[in-house]
Amino acid sequence: MDSSVTSIVSIIQSLGFPIAVCIYMFWDKQKQDKRNDARDAAQDARHGQYIETLTKLSDGFKTMTNTLTNLCEKLDTREGAVK
Repeated sequence: MDSSVTSIVSIIQSLGFPIAVCIYMFWDKQKQDKRNDARDAAQDARHGQYIETLTKLSDGFKTMTNTLTNLCEKLDTREGAVK
């Protein structure tokens, strides 16, 4: 801890406060980019799972629609035969 404080003070004394702040901001931005990359990768994985789930639901709805259509046709046929 003491050596890092000494390093920071030495950078500020040799380069000046504005330059030292620019260096810190650059370093912090690099760390933030790495965190964002990890978060984006996790979101991409969740997005893939979401799309897969929606596809399965869509297929299920198509199957149910076809089943109900066939059932309605059979009921219509039976009603026609009874009349």
